[in-house]
Amino acid sequence: PDELIQFTRFACMGEADGSLETADYVRPLSRGNEEKARAAVREACEAALAKYPRTLAEDRALLQDPAARKLLTERQYAALRLCMNEKAILARAVKAVDALPW
Repeated sequence: PDELIQFTRFACMGEADGSLETADYVRPLSRGNEEKARAAVREACEAALAKYPRTLAEDRALLQDPAARKLLTERQYAALRLCMNEKAILARAVKAVDALPW
């Protein structure tokens, strides 16, 4: 998530945050910029998570149910695992952004 928040700091930059050429995106540029950047990352990840028909917990439960697991073809199983990984990455990104120090 480091590169993600750094890019988002750049994308959320305003005139008061300095020059594009000299800005150091590794650290917060300003309180306002940091709040916008963190909110943008969090909202994008949460919006992506909301588009899935099931939660990660529901997917895990589905895989733990032997009867439900037997109904999945190999491709369906692979797609489910892929979606689970995507959801886990998005959830970790939200946690990482929320855990960033000020």
